[in-house]
Amino acid sequence: MIDNPNEVTVDNSVLIFIDHQPWVAFAVNSIDPSLLSSNLEGLASSAKALDVPVILTTVGAEGGDPDRPNVHERLG
Repeated sequence: MIDNPNEVTVDNSVLIFIDHQPWVAFAVNSIDPSLLSSNLEGLASSAKALDVPVILTTVGAEGGDPDRPNVHERLG
């Protein structure tokens, strides 16, 4: 196997959730909304289990607009 100097590892990774509020997802037609939610929750759980840093960002941060609470619970 060839050594890759740019190999993605847990130590050089970060997971970023950008604008994943439920009201933003209504425009997504390429995936069922419940599957999208499950996928987000699974990503959050995996990141926590692997100690991958997570950044949550949303346009509603200042206004107190809630993100997906299940994602926050998974990151707890």
